[in-house]
Amino acid sequence: MLTTKQSPIRINFYLGLLLLLSITLASCGFHLKQSAAIPTGFGPVKIAGISEYSSLYKIIRNALRQSDIQIVNDDTANHTVVIGNLKNERHVLSVNSAGKVSEYELIKTLTFRVLDRNGRDITDPQTISTNRAYSVSSNTETVGESLEEADIYLSMEEALV
Repeated sequence: MLTTKQSPIRINFYLGLLLLLSITLASCGFHLKQSAAIPTGFGPVKIAGISEYSSLYKIIRNALRQSDIQIVNDDTANHTVVIGNLKNERHVLSVNSAGKVSEYELIKTLTFRVLDRNGRDITDPQTISTNRAYSVSSNTETVGESLEEADIYLSMEEALV
């Protein structure tokens, strides 16, 4: 805690430390996630192509709501966001000396497009993907591994939106 009774050397030390931390964060590419710039009059929006009960639907819905976009499930929508080609992939990255998998790469990909009220494309189809690597313990049970993968895929969905 800085107080007025601390020496100028100590204050300069803290300011220098703060400056060094800021430069380090900026140079590594760190930035806060911000909401997208969505034009006024864009909503209400309908989300199509995925179940409204899926985790991805809920993540997209919440992201649009945070941008003050109303979500509807009927024909009153000004625009429709169509999600398609949702894929989960898993590739072996490495194996141990016993020939068992020790690391996987998970890839989540989706394609989306935005339609106007008349069903015309207002964006070209856009494909986005993200990937994660995770290590597998040799004594991990299959059920635990599946749960870990499910958690990773969920965090990847959040990263895509």
